[in-house]
Amino acid sequence: MTRCVGALLVRNEAAPDRYLQRALDNAALFAEGIVVLDDGSTDETAAICRAHPAVIAVKTLASG
Repeated sequence: MTRCVGALLVRNEAAPDRYLQRALDNAALFAEGIVVLDDGSTDETAAICRAHPAVIAVKTLASG
């Protein structure tokens, strides 16, 4: 069985004018799971990603 896993690189994408939730929802249409690499967000980006049912892993890097 072939599996497709998506990956997103994010940073401070939790603001209402950003498209994080839409990006996660759309990626979930094509991938069996999503891996998120958070580049040191200072907002709720990582929490939003962890709450999405298609996200299988969130790795947060130290900013700087």
